[in-house]
Amino acid sequence: MQNIPPPTRQKNSAVRNRERLYLAEIDAIMVEASKRKLGMRDSLLLEITYRHALRPSEALHLLWDDIRFEERIINIYRSKTTKPSEHAMRPREYRRLLAWKKEQATNYEFYGGDSTFVFASRERGNCRTADEKRAGQPLSVRQFHRILVESARAAGIKFKVHPYMLRHTKAMELLGQDIHSEKIKHFMGHRSDGALKHYLSISSEAIADLSKIGNEWLDDDDDDDDNDDEDV
Repeated sequence: MQNIPPPTRQKNSAVRNRERLYLAEIDAIMVEASKRKLGMRDSLLLEITYRHALRPSEALHLLWDDIRFEERIINIYRSKTTKPSEHAMRPREYRRLLAWKKEQATNYEFYGGDSTFVFASRERGNCRTADEKRAGQPLSVRQFHRILVESARAAGIKFKVHPYMLRHTKAMELLGQDIHSEKIKHFMGHRSDGALKHYLSISSEAIADLSKIGNEWLDDDDDDDDNDDEDV
């Protein structure tokens, strides 16, 4: 019997002409994610991943203990560094995380409300697949990918997307704001300059092009919730 070699994986450039998203595209993806059955969880997952330039595994293993609501700080544990970093929560993130925590706890059976994970799988009565049996456990990378791909398709994005594109876009956005490379390196959780050099090699025109269309979903309002005394 003749041995048939497995199909060769296509290069990224063959399926998309860029490894980043426009901010307006991220905006549209998050709007569509919010319309899903678990829209509060799914859109928040994408927003937190983008805002804090998280790798998929970092986002999926975020714990409620990492969310310091009183200080409005998120402890970010990078997969390639041992020392956590502290990222400030914006007002919108604070409100949405607080609302999601209450929703998850209130709908205990549906969301696996006793989970220590921020982005936990929901519980279902008749489990047929491995993913459906993950109630209370963190979402899998496969589930994360499906949330993003389906939301992007609903938003009218024609090329293939993947979770790391959210991280790439945030890095380029920071470069476009003329933030010092060392600060970006720390924010992204890079141990060396190698990965950052990739972003630095991208043309200034491409970086400027990111925000050529305004976005609404990602714009924080300026309200500071210091008077919000709700218990966590």
